[in-house]
Amino acid sequence: MIELNITLFVQMAHFLFAWWFLDAFLCKYLVQSVQEEQCVQDELSEQIGLESKQLEELKREQEKKWLQWCSRFRSAVPFLGARVHVSESFIKKGPVEGLSKEETQKTVTTIAERIAQAVLYE
Repeated sequence: MIELNITLFVQMAHFLFAWWFLDAFLCKYLVQSVQEEQCVQDELSEQIGLESKQLEELKREQEKKWLQWCSRFRSAVPFLGARVHVSESFIKKGPVEGLSKEETQKTVTTIAERIAQAVLYE
C-alpha cells in the first residue's frame, strides 16, 4: 500500500512551490506577451486590409484617368490615313509625298504641338 511518510509531503511541497513559481513568474508573462503579439498581428492585418482597399481605389482612379487621356489623345490626333498634312494655313489636302524634308519636319512639329495642346489643355 501507500506509505505516508515525510518524503511524500516534501514532494507535494516541492510540486506546489514549482507550480506557484511557474505561474507567478513565467506563465503570466508568456501569456501576456503572446496576447500582445496577437493584438499587434490583428492591427497589422486590419491596416493591410485598409491599404489594399485604398490601393484598389487608386488603381481604379488611375485606370479612369488613363482612359480619359487615351480618348483625348484619339480626339486630338488627326486622321492621317487620308493623306492629309498640316501646314501653316492649318490643313491642306494633298499628297504627302511631295513635301520637302523641312516641310515634313515642320508638319510633324505642328502636329505634335497641336496634339499636346489638345490633350493637355482641353
